[in-house]
Amino acid sequence: MNIRPTLLVTEPRVRASFLTILQLWWWPTFVFLSPLLVTSVGQQDRNDLIVAKYILGLLALIGGILLEWSYRTPSKNSPLYGLERPPLFNSRILPVVLFGVWAVLSSFWAPEPIFALLGVSFHLADASIWTLTITLCSWLIYLSCQRNPELVRLICFAAAGAGAVLGGLAALEVILGHALYYPISRVDIPQVNFPQRGHLAGFLALCLGVALASARWKYWPMVVCALLCALGVGVSFNRASVAAVAFAVIICVFIQWRKFLLPGMLAFLCIGLGWWMGQTFNVQGTRELATSQTVATRSYMWRAGLVGIGERPLTGWGGNAFVNVWTDKISFNDLKTYLKLEFGDTLIKRIPKTNILRVKRADGSPSQGAFIIWKSHNQFIEIALLYGLPGLALYLWILISLLRRKFLSNPAAIGVITYHVFFMLWFAIPESDGVLWALIGAGMAGLPSTRAPETSTLEQSPPNLSST
Repeated sequence: MNIRPTLLVTEPRVRASFLTILQLWWWPTFVFLSPLLVTSVGQQDRNDLIVAKYILGLLALIGGILLEWSYRTPSKNSPLYGLERPPLFNSRILPVVLFGVWAVLSSFWAPEPIFALLGVSFHLADASIWTLTITLCSWLIYLSCQRNPELVRLICFAAAGAGAVLGGLAALEVILGHALYYPISRVDIPQVNFPQRGHLAGFLALCLGVALASARWKYWPMVVCALLCALGVGVSFNRASVAAVAFAVIICVFIQWRKFLLPGMLAFLCIGLGWWMGQTFNVQGTRELATSQTVATRSYMWRAGLVGIGERPLTGWGGNAFVNVWTDKISFNDLKTYLKLEFGDTLIKRIPKTNILRVKRADGSPSQGAFIIWKSHNQFIEIALLYGLPGLALYLWILISLLRRKFLSNPAAIGVITYHVFFMLWFAIPESDGVLWALIGAGMAGLPSTRAPETSTLEQSPPNLSST
């Protein structure tokens, strides 16, 4: 006798639908919440925030693994049972996974392996375990986007929405004249929940690039998000972020000038409005755009970083190592010039093979101390310092993969490359890593697939169940 298939698969289909909804919204929710996370309101404790980011990333990874497992091991009664699954790895996503694995492996040969694995002693950043975690999240996002291309759009919308919120909050901080979360000086705002306003401006440039390029899908909502991001870039006064915005606008106008020329012009008007707001409400906020000091000081950091790469080219230094010796990697005169430009201090003596310096302050008082925080302020130099030239090669492989095919029709990839224009003078931080690597995964999936598209479960013919 014939049995109606719907009687046997109704309940599994309900469960499959719930899992489909969860798989569709799991990663966009992570992308939206990750940059907005705030801890220790009223005191700026970056350690607490970074730990919270790590926990959120780990929970996202665990949830993503469970969702992927549920997709690949359905029950026999599930409509997904018996369908062919795409491979877990292919040449497109391979560099992302290899980069995370190499980050951990290279840490075992670092001068301080524990700190390289778990994060530097002062602010817990640069943990190779975190790099592995977030690259595995990127891999899972890629797999999910391969199954459902709609997820690419949702991730882009989530990134644009988070940027719009942060851009609006940045403008609000400038108008109010004080920070919303942390007790910082008026001249250091806006920061919102980022460690510096420069990092905030760079992240807003990333979100602006994604929002503007995503306007092909949802025009006015994404244009509004882009303009709020542009306003945040303007009030933050950072030249590198403005250059990144210019790159994103040029790319989008090149794609379709009739659609993107007006939003691009409006974006620069919003940057100008934000600049005016910063001058009006925060008179000392013009430093980044008014001087050439930034590039000059960065050049000395780059020299020290290149020397460090030459000393440990294979496995790098890991976290918490090069910061302790960087002052010994450039000449005394270069270090003296750097300190004068950056802090107004006069170098008296440096202690060899340490980061301890004796200086004379601008007011004439003597001082001695150690640099406990240092970055080369170039993402590519920073990657090579942390993980060696093999790590840098894998990182470049990732970026080249995003550029190779259909880059101009890939908003996630446009956002990632826009961020790396900013990274020529800055570096990635845990506060923005969640969005960055999610967009990398979505951007990889947004490229044309070399395999035949998988047939949707809704298009599958019901099984012919019969009994005699």
